Amino acid sequence: MTKQMKIVAISLVVTLLVLFRGYQGFQYFKVEKPIQDVLQKQVEISIVNMKIEPGITKVQVHAKPNYDFIDKFPDVPTQLDEELGQGKWKISFINPQTATIKKAWQEMVFGVEEGMNTGKYTLVQSTVRQIANKYHLPYNLFLDDQYVYLSLQDGNKTWFQILPIKAVK
Repeated sequence: MTKQMKIVAISLVVTLLVLFRGYQGFQYFKVEKPIQDVLQKQVEISIVNMKIEPGITKVQVHAKPNYDFIDKFPDVPTQLDEELGQGKWKISFINPQTATIKKAWQEMVFGVEEGMNTGKYTLVQSTVRQIANKYHLPYNLFLDDQYVYLSLQDGNKTWFQILPIKAVK
Protein backbone atom coordinates (compact mmCIF):
# COMPACT_ATOMS: atom_id res chain seq x y z
CA MET A 1 0.00 0.00 0.00
CA THR A 2 1.42 3.37 -0.93
CA LYS A 3 1.81 6.20 1.52
CA GLN A 4 -0.97 8.13 -0.20
CA MET A 5 -3.40 5.19 0.14
CA LYS A 6 -2.60 4.88 3.86
CA ILE A 7 -3.36 8.57 4.39
CA VAL A 8 -6.66 8.27 2.50
CA ALA A 9 -7.66 5.16 4.49
CA ILE A 10 -6.78 6.78 7.83
CA SER A 11 -8.64 9.96 6.86
CA LEU A 12 -11.69 7.94 5.90
CA VAL A 13 -11.69 6.01 9.19
CA VAL A 14 -11.24 9.20 11.26
CA THR A 15 -14.02 10.98 9.33
CA LEU A 16 -16.43 8.07 9.83
CA LEU A 17 -15.62 7.91 13.55
CA VAL A 18 -16.20 11.65 13.97
CA LEU A 19 -19.49 11.53 12.07
CA PHE A 20 -20.76 8.47 13.94
CA ARG A 21 -19.83 9.89 17.35
CA GLY A 22 -21.35 13.24 16.41
CA TYR A 23 -24.63 11.55 15.51
CA GLN A 24 -24.60 9.58 18.78
CA GLY A 25 -23.88 12.78 20.71
CA PHE A 26 -26.74 14.56 18.97
CA GLN A 27 -29.13 11.71 19.78
CA TYR A 28 -28.10 11.71 23.41
CA PHE A 29 -28.06 15.46 24.10
CA LYS A 30 -30.97 16.52 21.87
CA VAL A 31 -33.32 13.52 22.16
CA GLU A 32 -32.62 11.01 24.94
CA LYS A 33 -31.52 13.42 27.69
CA PRO A 34 -34.46 15.86 27.29
CA ILE A 35 -36.93 12.95 27.42
CA GLN A 36 -35.22 11.50 30.48
CA ASP A 37 -35.18 14.91 32.18
CA VAL A 38 -38.91 15.47 31.59
CA LEU A 39 -39.96 11.98 32.65
CA GLN A 40 -37.71 11.82 35.72
CA LYS A 41 -39.76 14.66 37.19
CA GLN A 42 -42.66 12.19 37.25
CA VAL A 43 -41.54 10.08 40.21
CA GLU A 44 -44.14 7.37 39.67
CA ILE A 45 -43.09 6.76 36.03
CA SER A 46 -40.07 4.77 34.89
CA ILE A 47 -38.70 4.51 31.36
CA VAL A 48 -38.67 0.90 30.17
CA ASN A 49 -37.53 1.33 26.57
CA MET A 50 -36.63 4.15 24.20
CA LYS A 51 -36.37 3.64 20.44
CA ILE A 52 -35.10 6.50 18.29
CA GLU A 53 -36.20 6.35 14.68
CA PRO A 54 -35.89 9.01 11.98
CA GLY A 55 -38.55 11.61 12.73
CA ILE A 56 -39.96 10.03 15.90
CA THR A 57 -38.83 8.73 19.25
CA LYS A 58 -40.92 5.99 20.81
CA VAL A 59 -40.81 5.70 24.58
CA GLN A 60 -42.33 2.91 26.63
CA VAL A 61 -42.99 3.75 30.26
CA HIS A 62 -44.38 1.96 33.27
CA ALA A 63 -46.43 3.84 35.84
CA LYS A 64 -47.19 2.80 39.39
CA PRO A 65 -50.86 1.86 39.87
CA ASN A 66 -51.41 4.84 42.19
CA TYR A 67 -49.99 7.35 39.67
CA ASP A 68 -52.19 10.45 39.48
CA PHE A 69 -52.25 10.34 35.67
CA ILE A 70 -54.91 12.95 34.99
CA ASP A 71 -53.41 15.60 37.29
CA LYS A 72 -49.71 15.06 36.54
CA PHE A 73 -49.25 13.66 33.04
CA PRO A 74 -50.85 16.37 30.84
CA ASP A 75 -47.82 18.61 31.51
CA VAL A 76 -45.47 16.01 30.01
CA PRO A 77 -46.62 16.33 26.35
CA THR A 78 -46.30 20.12 26.53
CA GLN A 79 -42.75 19.83 27.86
CA LEU A 80 -41.78 17.21 25.27
CA ASP A 81 -43.26 19.31 22.46
CA GLU A 82 -41.11 22.24 23.62
CA GLU A 83 -37.96 20.09 23.82
CA LEU A 84 -38.35 17.89 20.73
CA GLY A 85 -41.08 19.43 18.61
CA GLN A 86 -44.70 18.44 18.19
CA GLY A 87 -45.22 14.99 16.72
CA LYS A 88 -41.58 13.97 17.26
CA TRP A 89 -42.32 11.57 20.11
CA LYS A 90 -44.78 8.89 21.16
CA ILE A 91 -45.24 7.58 24.68
CA SER A 92 -46.95 4.30 25.41
CA PHE A 93 -47.67 2.87 28.82
CA ILE A 94 -46.87 -0.82 29.22
CA ASN A 95 -48.88 -1.37 32.36
CA PRO A 96 -50.60 -4.73 31.97
CA GLN A 97 -54.29 -4.91 31.16
CA THR A 98 -56.57 -7.20 33.08
CA ALA A 99 -59.01 -9.27 31.02
CA THR A 100 -61.82 -6.89 32.05
CA ILE A 101 -59.88 -3.76 31.05
CA LYS A 102 -58.92 -5.35 27.75
CA LYS A 103 -62.52 -6.25 26.94
CA ALA A 104 -63.78 -2.80 27.96
CA TRP A 105 -61.11 -1.06 25.86
CA GLN A 106 -61.95 -3.20 22.84
CA GLU A 107 -65.56 -2.06 23.14
CA MET A 108 -64.82 1.61 23.74
CA VAL A 109 -61.97 2.22 21.31
CA PHE A 110 -64.25 2.71 18.30
CA GLY A 111 -66.43 5.32 20.01
CA VAL A 112 -63.35 7.08 21.37
CA GLU A 113 -61.66 7.15 17.94
CA GLU A 114 -64.86 8.28 16.22
CA GLY A 115 -65.32 11.12 18.69
CA MET A 116 -61.71 12.23 18.30
CA ASN A 117 -61.74 12.08 14.50
CA THR A 118 -65.07 13.88 14.06
CA GLY A 119 -64.54 16.50 16.75
CA LYS A 120 -67.49 15.18 18.79
CA TYR A 121 -65.60 15.04 22.06
CA THR A 122 -68.74 14.44 24.11
CA LEU A 123 -68.93 11.08 22.30
CA VAL A 124 -65.53 10.20 23.80
CA GLN A 125 -66.80 11.00 27.27
CA SER A 126 -70.13 9.22 26.92
CA THR A 127 -68.52 6.11 25.38
CA VAL A 128 -65.95 5.81 28.14
CA ARG A 129 -68.52 6.43 30.88
CA GLN A 130 -71.04 3.94 29.46
CA ILE A 131 -68.60 1.06 28.95
CA ALA A 132 -66.57 1.67 32.13
CA ASN A 133 -69.84 1.59 34.11
CA LYS A 134 -70.92 -1.57 32.28
CA TYR A 135 -67.75 -3.34 33.50
CA HIS A 136 -67.71 -1.57 36.89
CA LEU A 137 -64.31 0.00 36.18
CA PRO A 138 -63.35 3.28 37.82
CA TYR A 139 -61.94 5.59 35.15
CA ASN A 140 -60.37 9.00 34.70
CA LEU A 141 -60.67 10.92 31.46
CA PHE A 142 -59.18 14.24 30.46
CA LEU A 143 -59.08 15.98 27.08
CA ASP A 144 -57.02 18.98 26.11
CA ASP A 145 -56.47 20.53 22.69
CA GLN A 146 -53.98 17.85 21.62
CA TYR A 147 -54.57 14.60 23.53
CA VAL A 148 -57.09 12.34 25.24
CA TYR A 149 -55.83 10.93 28.54
CA LEU A 150 -57.59 7.85 29.87
CA SER A 151 -56.99 5.54 32.80
CA LEU A 152 -59.02 2.48 33.69
CA GLN A 153 -58.69 0.70 37.01
CA ASP A 154 -59.52 -2.90 37.84
CA GLY A 155 -58.73 -3.79 41.43
CA ASN A 156 -55.11 -2.85 42.06
CA LYS A 157 -54.22 -2.69 38.33
CA THR A 158 -54.41 0.59 36.44
CA TRP A 159 -54.07 0.91 32.67
CA PHE A 160 -53.13 4.23 31.05
CA GLN A 161 -53.64 5.50 27.51
CA ILE A 162 -52.67 8.74 25.77
CA LEU A 163 -54.20 9.32 22.35
CA PRO A 164 -53.39 12.22 20.00
CA ILE A 165 -56.35 14.23 18.74
CA LYS A 166 -56.16 14.59 14.99
CA ALA A 167 -56.99 17.94 13.49
CA VAL A 168 -60.63 17.92 12.44
CA LYS A 169 -61.30 19.49 9.06
